[in-house]
Amino acid sequence: MLFGETGREMARRAREAEKQFEAVKLHTSFRTLQGILDAVDRVTDRPDIQQALLSVDKVIHQAARTQAGGR
Repeated sequence: MLFGETGREMARRAREAEKQFEAVKLHTSFRTLQGILDAVDRVTDRPDIQQALLSVDKVIHQAARTQAGGR
């Protein structure tokens, strides 16, 4: 995603500065339910959408919460 491109740019800059850089994947949501995240993953799995988001790797989101939404 756009975040991926930014991460690659930061990694490049770190290498040039001879500094350590660690790419940390942030795929866990603490607010969104798994069903919503699954839908996002299905949409962003399309090659045309991945290209538009500048994504190289497939992203799979996970929900940290286990309870149902609503009240």
